[in-house]
Amino acid sequence: MPSEPTSNALPGKNSDPARPMTASQPHRRMLFLAAGIYAAIAVLCMLVPLFDHPGFEFAFVVAVVGPLVAGALTIGHARPRYHAADDDRPFSVLREYIISLGTNLALLLLPFVIILLNGFRVPLCDVTEGVLFYLLLPVTGVVFAVALGLFCTVHYRWPKVMFAGVFLLSIMYAISLGYTTPAIFSYNLFYGYFPGLTYDELLPLEWPLVLWRVVTLGAAAVLVWLAALIVERSRPDDSVVRKGFTLLRTLWRDYLHISLAMAALVLLAVVFRCELRWESTADSIRARLGGLTETKHFVIAYDVATVTPAAAERLAAEHEFQLARLQEQFVLPHVERIATYVYPSAEAKRRAIGAGQTELAKPWLREVHITAQSIDATLQHELVHVVAAPFGMPLIHASTSPGLTEGLAIAVEGTWGGRTLAEHAALLRRAGLMPPMERMLGAAGFIAQSSSVSYILAGAFARHLIDRYGMRRFLLVYGTPSYEEVYGHPLPDLIGSWQRSLDSVAYDPADSLTADVLFRRPPLIGKVCVRLHARRMNEARRLVADRRYDDALLLYRDLAAVGGSDAVTGLMNLRMRRQEYNAAIDLYDSLLAHDPRPTRYLPLALVAGDAAWALGNPVRARALYEAVRAAHVTPSLTETAALRLLAARDSVVGPRLRTFFLSDASDSVRVQMLLALTTTPGDSLLWYLRGRLVYRRQRYDEARHLFERAGFRTADPALEWARCVALGDAALRSGHLQDARVAYWSALNHDTRAAAALEIDERIARCEFLERYQ
Repeated sequence: MPSEPTSNALPGKNSDPARPMTASQPHRRMLFLAAGIYAAIAVLCMLVPLFDHPGFEFAFVVAVVGPLVAGALTIGHARPRYHAADDDRPFSVLREYIISLGTNLALLLLPFVIILLNGFRVPLCDVTEGVLFYLLLPVTGVVFAVALGLFCTVHYRWPKVMFAGVFLLSIMYAISLGYTTPAIFSYNLFYGYFPGLTYDELLPLEWPLVLWRVVTLGAAAVLVWLAALIVERSRPDDSVVRKGFTLLRTLWRDYLHISLAMAALVLLAVVFRCELRWESTADSIRARLGGLTETKHFVIAYDVATVTPAAAERLAAEHEFQLARLQEQFVLPHVERIATYVYPSAEAKRRAIGAGQTELAKPWLREVHITAQSIDATLQHELVHVVAAPFGMPLIHASTSPGLTEGLAIAVEGTWGGRTLAEHAALLRRAGLMPPMERMLGAAGFIAQSSSVSYILAGAFARHLIDRYGMRRFLLVYGTPSYEEVYGHPLPDLIGSWQRSLDSVAYDPADSLTADVLFRRPPLIGKVCVRLHARRMNEARRLVADRRYDDALLLYRDLAAVGGSDAVTGLMNLRMRRQEYNAAIDLYDSLLAHDPRPTRYLPLALVAGDAAWALGNPVRARALYEAVRAAHVTPSLTETAALRLLAARDSVVGPRLRTFFLSDASDSVRVQMLLALTTTPGDSLLWYLRGRLVYRRQRYDEARHLFERAGFRTADPALEWARCVALGDAALRSGHLQDARVAYWSALNHDTRAAAALEIDERIARCEFLERYQ
């Protein structure tokens, strides 16, 4: 026995062995209260999609509340026993830990059982993954919370206050990471892991979380050990300072090697926290990407392995061009420097900051995070968030209304999917798809809609306010969303005026097809088993990439059986790869026959047309291509359909081009296929297809010559528009800016849409800017 007192009893106290050591009634009430809290949480989750089945969302909610409940129960049970202990009834830390842990783990079963019973109402999705997330988040969090609660009980005079303080400090640290670093995710000893507020559907269970929870269990074991040392070497009535010094003296004198080893492990974890993917700093991301270029207004980090020096120069120029356009629209003479991180893939971005499919900006840090493939489509959008930061609310430097924040970015873009924002909004209004706008501009209403609906309507409304009242007023309401104060009219009146203006927008009956294709999609929160579906879709695509078609077919069949246009599209494309053309057509016909809105599958008519063409039925193939071409859903779909329609009508080259369109070979192989077909200078379609392929391989000067040789003036104006724009893009990328301007101007001769004029204006402005920039 050590020379220090081993009893934690005070002289003359608690000598009656018959006196009870616990306040059983209060503790029993706490147990019932805890059970009620857990049951209430489970019932509430049952009512909310995404949270209504065993999965990450449900586990995270329980993981936030569970440690608090466990800490309170542990302290409430252990504290009277600790202070009532004597020589006859010594306080055993290990025994108390086992009792409290068992009680709290038993309570954790309650919400999980309730959510499992909800399986009679909704699909349970992936129960195995749900169990794993439950073990890693709330269960491990409770293991740690019980240990911390026990340590606070024996060390501090106000253990509940200290426990709550530690919990709040950990939350504040997680929030500070999200605010001061590029990452939006956080790891925490209590709740485990939070991926951030993004729309990413794919949320894989990965080793950083598993390793973090191993560390959490280790921390719990250390806390129990330290609590045992305090009980062994001090008395319950000793002061907090005395207990602390006693503990430090014990560690130094008796457990120095163990203490040094633990300190070394903690130090290593802190030093290598970014390599372990528990945190992500600006410096760690830049080191991982490897490339860095600076301009007057930007510091751009990019992946040195995938971005060539020439591409890096174009990237820098594009940043400066987009910023110059925004400065002109916002009337800003000066903009502070912006940091941009360009990732080679969505997966690389997800690993770095937590958001994969979602491009994002942090206006308060003046940061943009984007994938290289999304530069052309979304750089301007994300820069708007940063440029508008000075006009936003303090701290977040954005509007408190998601509708205003995203609406401004969309409004500046001006077009989407080949139409103006007003045209899309009018289309949604006529199709009966416009939700109550006042609610939609708020956070709850914004995410309750399909993202395409929310973004387009918010952008169209913002564009209306800017065009009618000016950018200055919009930026005022952006910071303090008091519409009546800024505009002199309440929000409902402004919405009504905007909606009435939409009635005068020109309408084509064929546009109803666009509404079905683009806007009749469920919102994220309304999808069934969204995480499981995304994970299985990702696995199916990987199987196809590995050419494991049989395994992919089984998976796609299962996914298509439970719904989802992406699964049906994947299944049809796989049928085509396997040359099962009849099966592809049968699937398409079945979709049209059984869906109340079959027009939503219009893009799949291209795949069905390819199948019919492969089966020697050019008549049906042309009819399917013509349906897509006439609908003009998006410019890319229109171009794809027009190219196939032109080829299918050519009795000479068409049969040989069929092999090209059906091929899934690499671009280099497909170029060789076209080279074998090119025989005369008049083969415009062949020149154009070759130009598209070599442009994609970044051989811009060669692509420019090929586009020049092509010409569709007697074929289809949509194709000639696409050719002129492609020629301009290739000329611009190869440094022939004057030729690019001429090509862009020529494009306007073949498309009179308002959206087309806006797109060409931006391209010509880019040429003029690059002449000055160079």
